Amino acid sequence: MNEDKSQRLSLSQLIGDVRRAAVELVYAEMDVLGSEVREKISATRTPVVWLSVATVALLSALALGVTALFLLMVERGLRPSIAAAILCGVFLALGLFTLRYGMARMRGLRIVPARIVSRLRDDAEAVKGSWRNA
Repeated sequence: MNEDKSQRLSLSQLIGDVRRAAVELVYAEMDVLGSEVREKISATRTPVVWLSVATVALLSALALGVTALFLLMVERGLRPSIAAAILCGVFLALGLFTLRYGMARMRGLRIVPARIVSRLRDDAEAVKGSWRNA
């Protein structure tokens, strides 16, 4: 009987140890995930700055080009309201097309780090298996 009580105590300790190990494992995986995300953010910081500068420059050039096209259309005899409506329609169509194209391309992307998710699933299965066997 005394042996039975010591076995229960050690079993409860074992279950406590498994629970503690599972929590430590999840925290370790979260640390790895955090460092991987920080690494990816750091790696993309400089290219994002350059892309932002390029975007501002291209938008400025586009605005000047549209203004020049508008003035040319008015100079050729179109009323300003008609020229503005034509340009608005063209850029609205272009914007909607590129938006739909971009959204379609985004649907296939997975931004979640696949390795970490896979490791977390494996760890969860291992913990479930140890609970079933305990």
